[in-house]
Amino acid sequence: MKRTWILAVALLVVAAMSGALADPYQDLVKYKMGDSRAALVQIENEMRAAAVAGYPAIENKLLAVLQSAEATEDAKSFVCRCLRQIGSAKCVSAVAPLLSDERLSHMARYALQNNSSPAAGKALRDALGTVKGKLLIGVISSVGARRDTEAVGALASLAKDPDAAVAAAAMNALGHIGGASAARALEGITPSATLQKAWVTAYLECAETLPPAEAEKIYRHVLKGSYDSTSRVAALAGLVRAGQMTPDELMAMLKGDDPKLQVEAAQLVAEVKDARTVQAYLTALPSLPANIQVIVISGLAASANKAAAAAVASLVGNDNAEVSTAALKALGVIGSVANVPMLMQLALGKDEKAALAFASLTRLPGAEVDAALEKFLKSQNAAERAKAIEAFAARVDRRQNQAILAACGDNEKEVRLAAYKALRLLAEEGMIPALADLLVAASSSSERGELEQTVTAVALRTASPDTVAAMLTSKLGKSVEADASLLTVLAKRGGARALEAVRKCAASDNVDLKKAAVRAMSAWTDTTPLNDLMAVAQNDTDASCRIMALRGCVRLIGDSNATAGEKVKQLKAVLDTAKQPEAQKQVLSGLANVKDMAALKLAATYLDDAAVANEAAASVLSISQELVNKKKSKDKAIVEAVTRIHESNMVNESLRKQAGELLKKLAR
Repeated sequence: MKRTWILAVALLVVAAMSGALADPYQDLVKYKMGDSRAALVQIENEMRAAAVAGYPAIENKLLAVLQSAEATEDAKSFVCRCLRQIGSAKCVSAVAPLLSDERLSHMARYALQNNSSPAAGKALRDALGTVKGKLLIGVISSVGARRDTEAVGALASLAKDPDAAVAAAAMNALGHIGGASAARALEGITPSATLQKAWVTAYLECAETLPPAEAEKIYRHVLKGSYDSTSRVAALAGLVRAGQMTPDELMAMLKGDDPKLQVEAAQLVAEVKDARTVQAYLTALPSLPANIQVIVISGLAASANKAAAAAVASLVGNDNAEVSTAALKALGVIGSVANVPMLMQLALGKDEKAALAFASLTRLPGAEVDAALEKFLKSQNAAERAKAIEAFAARVDRRQNQAILAACGDNEKEVRLAAYKALRLLAEEGMIPALADLLVAASSSSERGELEQTVTAVALRTASPDTVAAMLTSKLGKSVEADASLLTVLAKRGGARALEAVRKCAASDNVDLKKAAVRAMSAWTDTTPLNDLMAVAQNDTDASCRIMALRGCVRLIGDSNATAGEKVKQLKAVLDTAKQPEAQKQVLSGLANVKDMAALKLAATYLDDAAVANEAAASVLSISQELVNKKKSKDKAIVEAVTRIHESNMVNESLRKQAGELLKKLAR
């Protein structure tokens, strides 16, 4: 209550500050569409702020407007809209006369339809005998929406009205009201062909409100009658849901010659709980048409009916691909440990069934399934061992981690590779040293690469940078190839301790190890190694190392969070270091990614250098295009630089053409 009072006061204060009207209701009286809505907004705010206990006072003021001789049509419409929210029995006598108003009837119904007072219901019922045409159809709709059982008699009469639209509306309202009295009223009507659909729809809607035994009569009447397929399908569904259809009757529909009823009968298996009926479906399943088999199988899966597993499994080998596919998918839901051997054998194949079988194998729940898969880890068949490892990974089951780690030493490469890949997802922090040992001991570059990916994935997922560095730096020094992989992992995890180890390798006399260290620093997670790379680029005696370091500088600067201005300064420092054209080209290409005027101006200083003019021009054009598009800029520096490219004989024809197109754009 206190909160409501505070909100009301706050709204009044805001209203006062914004020039609130002294009496918005007085202004409302003369309101017309298109006028200022200040009065309407003020009244709406008052309603929002008011507690339920405050509604009567507002209702009185609204009714005064409604009953005013000067009130406009738009004002009355607004009042009705407000009364829908706060109206009580008191407003009914003022609103009811508007039900016969050609222009306001809709809003009057809007006000009365949700009014819970008996008076509102009576006003609408009374209007059934007074209004005509479209207004009558509207009132009928409101009576139906209120589910007013007292209106059933009047609606039954209107359902026989010569005006088909009125009759259809009355039938529809009877369906909404439902119950035994509405059903009897509909039974007393013999609809014309034009109204048959409206009648049967209302009759079926009534059935949904009746006890199962009473609803059965309606459903059977419609199912056996010469009604449209949609209605008969609804009747069939109603009978099954009401538990009023025997298994034999349902199977007759399932095997019948009406395609729509057949499909509906197949779909209803998902809702059937009765064991006898389910068994009837399973017995019929092998002999059904393929399209119906697919629907039944999918329904059994949707209901997670494990009693159907054997029947569904028998269709996995069906010649029809859609049936086979549906069966395989369903086994992932309704299957059991009994299906594991079959699914495993199919999963070993190379066709589409293999992927489906594997997906179902990984979805099967339960400890018994886990135990069955564990046995395959010890199979004499390498393919089965590998597939079991893949299954545990897909199931994200870490209970077999030690067995999978042991499989990294399997005699068969297929099994080892499966284990490496599985551990990327499953391995925990404590397994990193063992995986690193496997990487160091790897006898081939391909397996070393796989293990590098595994160690990286586990390190990124489970351990801090310092922990990873502590685990891996002790493994360095066994071979250059292994060190290169370990340095790659350290680079991807980052951290000061890891960088210190990489720096030591960068100072090695072994050129290959030094290159591996430079590659690692070039792939670092931040710009910390930038100065180290600059030093290599400036001072190293090996030309390839210098080029690699320059590329690394460009990459780190480009990926950093530095401002554009800072990046340009850093790239200029790298350019000053780059003495050879190949090195300069790398930096100029990096400049193209810095969409800043300073970057453009720096790149433009190399337009007259024949050795790198193409790269400089490409960067200038890329930056210019971005600046022009983003800022709609026609900066003098852009025009001058692009003109130089267009007129240059040092750049290729394609770049000159691009420059010409950009100049045309700038000239517009």
